[in-house]
Order: sequence, then C-alpha cells, then structure tokens
Amino acid sequence: MAKTSGKVRNERVSTETFIRAWESSTGVQEVSQKTGMKTPTAQARASKYRAAGIPLKHMPKGGGAKLDVKAAQALVAQLRSSVKAENAN
Repeated sequence: MAKTSGKVRNERVSTETFIRAWESSTGVQEVSQKTGMKTPTAQARASKYRAAGIPLKHMPKGGGAKLDVKAAQALVAQLRSSVKAENAN
C-alpha cells in the first residue's frame, strides 16, 4: 500500500490484472476482493474500459432486493393521499 498525504491507498491495479479479475468473477464485489479496489471504483473502471471498446462482460453490482415497482407506487399514492387528508383538516 502506498501512503499519500496521510491517506493509505491501494497500489494501482494494472489493466491486465483488472481484466483477468473481471472476466473470472461472478460479481463486482468479487472483483473488489480480488483487486483490493472499492466496488464503485471497479464498476467505474469497467465502464471506462467498455467505453474505450474493451468488451468486458456485464454483471450484477450486487446489493439489495429487486424493486417491486407496483408496491412502491402504491405506497407513494397511499402516503400522498394521507398527507392530502391531513392538510384538508
């Protein structure tokens, strides 16, 4: 690890190391573990490489449960109607 202005940071991950880690992993979090990069940094680098024409595979970022759009819309509608009812009183 390198030390820069009081902050400790990981050594730079080479292009080859990153691509090997990316292509052999099942998710961005696994890439982060293999390379020592933060997950958002790994995702950003993959996006940058794709924009440059390197055809890296797409994979899930990980994270939470799938969004239930209809349930979320119903919740918003319910909350808004209760706020309108409170304001009417």
